[in-house]
Amino acid sequence: MLPHRSAEKVRGRLMVYWVVEFSRELVVVIVEVVVAAAAAVVVVVVVVVVVVVVVVVVVVVVVVVVAAAAAVVVVVVVIVVFCFLPHIY
Repeated sequence: MLPHRSAEKVRGRLMVYWVVEFSRELVVVIVEVVVAAAAAVVVVVVVVVVVVVVVVVVVVVVVVVVAAAAAVVVVVVVIVVFCFLPHIY
């Protein structure tokens, strides 16, 4: 009877050990998944911010170039109208 109880005790301890180890491994896996998901979210946020900044910079550059071109056209028209046209007529 004694060896049988001893074997049950050992089996019970092994089961407890296995449950504790499994729980530890499960916690480690969950933490790794959460950290990976957080890192992926951070990467996506950084990429979105960079894309938005690039788009804003491109829009500002286009607006400045168009405004400069419009200013050049206005200056040329003013010069032509006020300087050259009175001499033609």
